[in-house]
Amino acid sequence: LKNISDSKDIYLEDALIAGHDKNNRRLLETLVDNSAENITWLSDMGIDLTDLVLLAGHSYPRTHRPSGDERVGFLIANGLKNQVLSRGIDLWLETKAVDLLYDESGKNVFGATVETAEGKIINIKAKKTIIATGGFGGSQQVFVSYNESLIGYETTNQPGATGDFIYLTQNLDVEYINMSYIQIHPTVEPDYGVHISEAVRENGGILID
Repeated sequence: LKNISDSKDIYLEDALIAGHDKNNRRLLETLVDNSAENITWLSDMGIDLTDLVLLAGHSYPRTHRPSGDERVGFLIANGLKNQVLSRGIDLWLETKAVDLLYDESGKNVFGATVETAEGKIINIKAKKTIIATGGFGGSQQVFVSYNESLIGYETTNQPGATGDFIYLTQNLDVEYINMSYIQIHPTVEPDYGVHISEAVRENGGILID
């Protein structure tokens, strides 16, 4: 793309170093093997990720961003939402999952109970139910319960990351892993947790202790 001598092996090694070798190797290899394909998938939807930049922990530029001043997270989320709507898929926003629906055995899930913004409770039945609630890094109460060393820690996670999956799955035979870790942004105003975009360093900003 820009005559960059990057490779999957270098990408994998960078990620292992950044993760202090605590990474799930199988999941990491899946990420490395499919990341370029997913950039193409997003680009085919009209999502502009043509700007290639060098960010922390990378040996070579491999982070894709919009070519203009557009926020990358908003751009991707909005692009995917438009794709969902264009396919006639029913999309409910501002709707909270409050419980799962179980069959008579109490072990098999066939949907979820949700609460709308107006407070209406609705049961949604489904053959398959995917729980993707966005983690718990936005709730100090939750992440401190798993790691007391994080008491008083300012988080840069969005406020909706409250660990809803924990109570939703508490009756299921599931295993939680890496619950003592949360991901935060490395550049932040510490007193209020205000996020300073990584683009600041990308464009030559210098961190001073």
